[in-house]
Amino acid sequence: MLEQIEALYGPISRTDGATGASEADSRPRVRRAGIAGSVIRTLLFVSAAFLVWYALAGGEASVQRVVALLSSGTGAEPPALEAEPSPEYILAARTMHVDRLAPDDPLVLQFKVLLDSLAPKCRENRVQLARAVIDAHAARLSRGVEAPMLILLAQVDGSLSEQTRSSWPTNCGAVLARL
Repeated sequence: MLEQIEALYGPISRTDGATGASEADSRPRVRRAGIAGSVIRTLLFVSAAFLVWYALAGGEASVQRVVALLSSGTGAEPPALEAEPSPEYILAARTMHVDRLAPDDPLVLQFKVLLDSLAPKCRENRVQLARAVIDAHAARLSRGVEAPMLILLAQVDGSLSEQTRSSWPTNCGAVLARL
């Protein structure tokens, strides 16, 4: 009967009579770490190291410097740097207290409309006008008066109505200082 079972299922492994253990079970087991486990641990370690470096070394600016350094060493063209943010973008980002906004954010567009409206009315260019608004906002805050920058620009635009067209372009920085 054993011969029939072996013919059907293959040879039966013989066991040690004293312990009842087979030859495969009697050898010591050595656990080998698979290559997949090593790769996953390495990737996890590299990711954690990158996140720590990113947080401590200056974030995106440091990544851009490293990429520029590496690409210049390999002969590749350095990546194009972002253009200087527009005055309306700067005012919107400062209003929202964030580093980045979408260029088509509604607040950016509102500042753009106001700066476009003030362009023929003011001697200052858009950048100078944005600086004047930031300075006027800071001066008001130091006096304990909270006035959003968008409201300040709207007040300047409202004070320079069509009836004052004969005095255009005027010094909008002085108008801001009087508000």
